[in-house]
Amino acid sequence: LDSVDGNRLRILEVFPTGPVAEYNASVEPERQIMPGDFVVEVNGMSKSALDMCRLMQSAGSVRLQVRRPEVFQTVSLPKGEGQIGLDLSYHPQGRSLIIRDLCEAGMIPTYNQSAARADQIHPGDYILAVNGTTGTPQELVKELTSAKMVALRVSRPATSRS
Repeated sequence: LDSVDGNRLRILEVFPTGPVAEYNASVEPERQIMPGDFVVEVNGMSKSALDMCRLMQSAGSVRLQVRRPEVFQTVSLPKGEGQIGLDLSYHPQGRSLIIRDLCEAGMIPTYNQSAARADQIHPGDYILAVNGTTGTPQELVKELTSAKMVALRVSRPATSRS
């Protein structure tokens, strides 16, 4: 689980044994918990990722509210000489970058001014790929900082249950 954004948990991996594997074996494929899904509530509690983790570890049984990711691709954006305009973080074992905040200026704040609301980049979004490159957070940052044009594949929890 990735809890870097502090508000929800992003599933990094589903192990072949354990409670999630048992649940997945008992439900149809579209209801299975998958890597990339978001846990947004545990036993009715959604206050913080840390509290949800603690509750999952201490409770005998848990009821999870899970949301599928909503994934979108930005157009190719010219980086120019300026800043990207993102405050980023990541989980050490992750395969994405978490957007902690947007700066006042830079490529992404400029992009957001003209993008459709659903395609705007927000704090809490996850960058899954940069210019088609996937990999470790370090590989994503390298591509983000070295490329002249940047296209991002971004993920966030879907707004309704799926």
